[in-house]
Amino acid sequence: MALVLFLLFLAATAQGKGRFRLGGLDFEHSEHRHSSLAPAPAPAPDPAPLTFFEVSKPLSIPRSGHCATLLLLKHSFGNTISSPPVTAPYNPPRSSHCGGGWERVILRWSVASRGRQFDRISAAWLSGVEIFRTCTAEPTKQGIVWSVEKDITKYTSLLEKPQVLAVSLANVIDKTYTGFFNVTLTAEFYKPAQRNSKRSSKGMPADLVLPIALPTSENGGYWFQLQNSSHVGTVNLTSLPRNIYKAELEVCVSFHGDDEFWYTNPTNDYLDANGESSSGSRNGPYREVVVTLDGKLVGEICPFPVIYTGGVNPLFWRPAAAIGAFNLPTYILDVTPFVGQLVDGNSHEISLSVTNAVRNWLLDANLHLWLDHGSSQTSGKLVSYSSPPADISYDSHYKGLDGTLQLFASRSLQYSGYVESSSHGKLITTSSYSYKFSNQMIFSDNGSVSTVKQLIDAQTKFLVESSSKQVRLQQKSSSYPFFLYNSQKDGTNKSVVLDARISHGLQEECDDDSFWSRLNNKQDTAGKIVIQANIVTSGTGKLNQTYVSESSEGCYHRSIRTSNTTTQYDESGFRCIASA
Repeated sequence: MALVLFLLFLAATAQGKGRFRLGGLDFEHSEHRHSSLAPAPAPAPDPAPLTFFEVSKPLSIPRSGHCATLLLLKHSFGNTISSPPVTAPYNPPRSSHCGGGWERVILRWSVASRGRQFDRISAAWLSGVEIFRTCTAEPTKQGIVWSVEKDITKYTSLLEKPQVLAVSLANVIDKTYTGFFNVTLTAEFYKPAQRNSKRSSKGMPADLVLPIALPTSENGGYWFQLQNSSHVGTVNLTSLPRNIYKAELEVCVSFHGDDEFWYTNPTNDYLDANGESSSGSRNGPYREVVVTLDGKLVGEICPFPVIYTGGVNPLFWRPAAAIGAFNLPTYILDVTPFVGQLVDGNSHEISLSVTNAVRNWLLDANLHLWLDHGSSQTSGKLVSYSSPPADISYDSHYKGLDGTLQLFASRSLQYSGYVESSSHGKLITTSSYSYKFSNQMIFSDNGSVSTVKQLIDAQTKFLVESSSKQVRLQQKSSSYPFFLYNSQKDGTNKSVVLDARISHGLQEECDDDSFWSRLNNKQDTAGKIVIQANIVTSGTGKLNQTYVSESSEGCYHRSIRTSNTTTQYDESGFRCIASA
């Protein structure tokens, strides 16, 4: 049945064998032309490896100057699928002029790989606190290299003390899948910031960061591995400091297996009507990450639909990765209104779950706490709370495999509370969240042609006030437009032609008192893959991307065009231009 092939094509797992399988067909290949499962002769001499990348704004280098570079880990990840994460001791820089309170700390993740391999999810933790999550690129016989930079200054309180670093990368090595991932992880430290700088007034890292994660990484990592909507990851916090005056939750999310392409999952009524009740990729396209504190909802997140480097058509993402694939986004919840509860001396429970989830979601979170060093006890109270249920509507019109499925959802959440401390007085914080979600699927030609059109619009607002004035207002608007066209047709000589197009983007507007930023990041792809006798005989993949970042601190733009691992156009600069 065409529907079975379509669903398996879209929902195959990214983390194990079976990626892009249609029955017994292995979609993965190294050279994209005349490839088969038989190993190809090694080239002589070896060509230079290709450089892969994700388009993003380069991190700025502080004027304070560089003071240290630490090698955190150097490891070759081979057949690690059943192994716990690799661990290494972390110790902060020893130099007297590089001893904490850094202006910036930059994590650099550098990888080399050669051969044949799936994309793999990977993460790094410091004593259980997740500091980085990424997807690997899919290597070629020629070999590839890539690197990712992330600002990890927010974890300064951890970096100032000895910790245990853990890195998970579950890989498979056998006669077919030969690609090792040779990882080098370093941290670059920049001299301590001047205490009278703008950063010290509102951008100082938390005094304490606690993991909301599994207590051990022995089962593949510290993340919770959620298999369905009733599966909940929970941490019971005891002995919290009594002098907290500000608290934030940073939520880390990725989706895999039957939910890797959750935004393409048909609704259950459609599947059941077409004899596909056993399909794992079900429950429709609506997903919501739910975060609770002592049973109260404190966060509802519609995540950005990251496409991993083997997603839909792997040739789309060579050499440029999909948005967010090399540095997966995290989501911030300001839970300061609950500080009065957190400092009461009792234990407190934080839970993570996913609405409508099927296997599997990897979730954890970091609790960032700011402490009042002028007192041993703060106080506070939640003064208002509004959490109406999500408004969800669904409409369908189909006959057999052809038809239309439409789903709409929206939700809002707001809570307010005060914290009283000797150093900051009485401050009232109001946290507001809302989103609108829409998804339309159209199936035609007996289910062999489909389109998915989705839009997520999300807003957050954090307001801090004293009795006499507004202290801080932080607002963020995010939009995630997504479009996918997929066609599966019979070709010549009993071949199958898979044709796909993707258009997706990340648009953000942030305002934080005098600071503002705007981002418009958009990718358009098109390509085909031809399969004959379970062998990929040819394939094409093209990508166009525009990235425009503007802020009160400067601008950056980049435009690229790639085709079949070749970069045909690449232009970038730091001048400010009109947003695309």
